[in-house]
Amino acid sequence: MQTQDQLTPGKKPQFQIDLRSAFAVTLSVAIGLTVGAAPSKVDATYYDPFDIGIPKLDWHFALLAAASTLIAINLLKEAFALQRQRRSEEENSYALGLAVEVAGRSALATILLASLTIRLLVVRGLVVLPENENGFFYFGDVMTTHVWWLALGIAIAELLQSLKPRREMRPRRIVSTFTTLAAVALGAYVLRDLLAVTFLVHLACHGVDVSQPGVYQRYLWLTQVEEVVLTSSAAFAFASVPLAAICLGRGIQQQPGRRRRLQFSIGALLLLGAAVYTVWFFWRVMPAISPDLAEAGGSGTWFELLGGGVLAGMAVYYAACRISRVQGSARHTFSEKPQTDVGMLFSILVLFIAAVVYFVQYTRSMSDSTFMDLADVIAYSLTFPDTYFMFAITVLSVQLAWVAWRRGNASTLTVHAIDGRRFAAAIVAFSALTIVAIPTFIAAGFGLWLGPWYRW
Repeated sequence: MQTQDQLTPGKKPQFQIDLRSAFAVTLSVAIGLTVGAAPSKVDATYYDPFDIGIPKLDWHFALLAAASTLIAINLLKEAFALQRQRRSEEENSYALGLAVEVAGRSALATILLASLTIRLLVVRGLVVLPENENGFFYFGDVMTTHVWWLALGIAIAELLQSLKPRREMRPRRIVSTFTTLAAVALGAYVLRDLLAVTFLVHLACHGVDVSQPGVYQRYLWLTQVEEVVLTSSAAFAFASVPLAAICLGRGIQQQPGRRRRLQFSIGALLLLGAAVYTVWFFWRVMPAISPDLAEAGGSGTWFELLGGGVLAGMAVYYAACRISRVQGSARHTFSEKPQTDVGMLFSILVLFIAAVVYFVQYTRSMSDSTFMDLADVIAYSLTFPDTYFMFAITVLSVQLAWVAWRRGNASTLTVHAIDGRRFAAAIVAFSALTIVAIPTFIAAGFGLWLGPWYRW
C-alpha cells in the first residue's frame, strides 16, 4: 500500500538512501574498525596455542574514525561543487567567499584523512613517532587528538550553520559579558593546572640547591612583595591576551573610522604589554628564580611542534573566515549538495556515541582511583583540555541531529560574502595574537604559581 508521500507527485522523501551513501557508510565502518583495533601484544617468550591474536578494539577512536571518514568524503564533495560554482561567479566578494570555502573544506578533509592515516600507521607499528622511541604503545599526540577533534568541531559547526543560518541579531551584552568572563576564569584555572608539573620541577631543583650549604646558592629567595608582584604581573599579562583579542575582533568588524582606530590601538597596546611581559619574564625573571629550567629551555619534538602549528593555523584561519563575513549580505545557496541522507545522520550518531564512550571510559578510569572522590574527579576533569573538546562535539552533534531531522531534505550549500581587506587584517591580527599568546600563557601560568599562595 502506497503512503501519502509516495502518492504525492514530485515530493521527495525526507531522507535519501542510495548506493553511494551505502558504500560510504560501509567504507567508514571498515576504516573505523581498522583504526580502532590495536595489534595484540604477545610475549615472544610465552607460547599459547589458543591465542589467535584477536586485537583489542578502542571504541572511541574506532567511532571517531568512522565518522571522520564520512565527514571527509562529504567535505570533498562540497569542495568540488563550490569549485564548479566559483568558475562562473563574477562578483568579487562572493568569489572570495567561494575560494575561502573551497580552501577550508579541502584543508579540513586533508587534516581528517591525515590524522586517520597517522593513527593507523602508528597503531599497526609501521611507523614510530618521536614520542614512541622506547617501544611503548603510542597514544595521545596532538595530531591524532586535538587537531583531529578541532577539525571535526569546525566541520560540524559549519554544517550546522548551513542547515540553520544564525539570525542577524545582536547578542545580549549581559550574557556575552558573563560568558567571556567565565571563559577567561576557566582558562586561567586550566592553564595554572597545566603548569603544575613545571612548578614541581622548579621546587625539586630548588630543594636540591638548598640542600648543599657549602655550594654557592643559585636560586633566589623571593620576598612576599616580590611574589605579589610576580603574581599580579602574570594575571595582568594573562588577561591582556583575551582583552586584546576582543578589541582586535571588534575593530576588524567595524567600518573604517575613529572608533575602529581606537579599538585597534587598544588591542595593539594590550598585545604589546603582553609581549613585553613575556620577554621580561624569560630574559630576566626565569634565569634568576629558576636557572635550571631557564637553561633547559623549550622542549618538544618536531611532531609535537608540527601538531601545535597545525592547530594554531586552523584556529586562525577559521576565526578570520567567520569574522570577515559581511553582516546582512545575501547568501548564495545552491542545490548542488544532495539530500540529507542516512550517511550524514549515521556520522552524527557515531560522533555522539564516540563522545559518550570517551566520557564512560574516562569515568571508569577515574573510578578505579581510590584516592579521588567525586569532587576531585570533577575538578580534575575541568583541568583536562580533552574534556572540552568532547563536550563541544557532544553538544554540536545533538544540535545538528535535531536540526537535520527537522529540516529533512532542505540541506543546501551556503556561501557568505567576504570582505577581502577585513579577511587580510584578521589573518595578520590573529596570527600576531597567537604568536604572542602562546609564550605569554606559558610565562603567566608559571608566574601564577610563584605567588604567596602557600602563605595563606
